[in-house]
Amino acid sequence: MTDAAGWLAKTGAVPIGYYKDEEKTGRLFKTVDGTRVVVTDDRARAEREGSVTLIGSGNRAFDVVYLREQPGHDNENVF
Repeated sequence: MTDAAGWLAKTGAVPIGYYKDEEKTGRLFKTVDGTRVVVTDDRARAEREGSVTLIGSGNRAFDVVYLREQPGHDNENVF
């Protein structure tokens, strides 16, 4: 692992795609080395010890333990 940053992707229980939206489905749902993945709008860094650090979100919101927080709001009390 080299502390590489990139888009966060999810494997496992991945939907087929967006209903009647082939363009969005093609952008976000991929097959990588034979495995179906969904590429989230989140940027992350793979750390050397194996953890993942969230470093940004393209949709300008982070899902934080059942809360949805918008940047610029009073997030200090949540974190």
